Amino acid sequence: YRSEPVNMDSANWFVNAAAVVRTSLEPAELLAVLLRVEHRFGRSRDRSAAGYQDRTLDLDLLLFGDCILSEPGLEIPHPLMHERNFVLQPLCEVAPEITHPRLNRTVRDLLAGLAGERGPAAVEKFSWPAGSGLN
Repeated sequence: YRSEPVNMDSANWFVNAAAVVRTSLEPAELLAVLLRVEHRFGRSRDRSAAGYQDRTLDLDLLLFGDCILSEPGLEIPHPLMHERNFVLQPLCEVAPEITHPRLNRTVRDLLAGLAGERGPAAVEKFSWPAGSGLN
């Protein structure tokens, strides 16, 4: 999925995807792995900058089973996921029946409710060009 930037000024659209994974890691350990992957792809986090900035990669830990966790630097479920069409659309494609543990609603229901409240968002499904090796 491609989406226009939300709550920031940028000429760049974002590519959004979701995955379901099995892991033996604890939530904080999994987040550490995600942050290392971001860094390997050139992500630089400027903690002094205000608001959102352009980035090469942004990996978020949205849900972790039925875990509810609030620690410095890690909140599960992700505190804004239910408000973001660009999160819910790809997540609904891979896990529509997963239930948000705080809201007790499925991803499918959250997406339907968001569309009803806000109308169509600037999120579009796309495919990689044929021959790119990314199909």
